[in-house]
Amino acid sequence: MEAPVNDGPVFPGWEHVTAFDILEMQNLMIEAYAQPYYQNRFQKMEEGSFPDKIIYALEIEGLLIEVEGAIYDAEGHHRQHRVQHGAEAQRRVAGLPPEVLEGRA
Repeated sequence: MEAPVNDGPVFPGWEHVTAFDILEMQNLMIEAYAQPYYQNRFQKMEEGSFPDKIIYALEIEGLLIEVEGAIYDAEGHHRQHRVQHGAEAQRRVAGLPPEVLEGRA
């Protein structure tokens, strides 16, 4: 069996990010999401979408981009990478067609 060909990084712009960088960014996200301001926003979104978890997941995407985007920007990573590659990763994990996650379905 042949090894897969590596044509470069999956997410351009992240070539030099180390595991320690990722852990640091995750810790910053945990701290941000733990703040009462964001907890209240999550709770309101949950109440507005209950019991539909897919709607909730779609509702919080903007909040995730707001928090994580600021952290990525501070770490020198462009926010568009998070939006573009995050949406693609969600589609792959969920097995959903793009139109569902983009709100067209």
